[in-house]
Amino acid sequence: MALTSSSTLAEIVAAYVDNADWFEEQSLAKAKLFANALRVLLVKRPAQSDMLRFSIRWDLGFWDRQLTEVTRWIQSHPDFTDASSAPVMLDLSRARQ
Repeated sequence: MALTSSSTLAEIVAAYVDNADWFEEQSLAKAKLFANALRVLLVKRPAQSDMLRFSIRWDLGFWDRQLTEVTRWIQSHPDFTDASSAPVMLDLSRARQ
């Protein structure tokens, strides 16, 4: 599911959790969904939230480090599902005949 600006926190967290195993599965698709969920979390979650008598402090650095890691992995694993970026193999064994 694509996350949008109207996605609820529950939807964002579900996308994060559902794709958290991207590395174990070596899944480029899951890595991209995980990265997207992290980006949305970083934007939508404040660093600190004060509610009544409680104060919650979020470790945004943890999510930022995860985003850096998954982004590096994505960049090192090209997506060949797009035909225009797929490698082309040429058989030149008969080129001089």
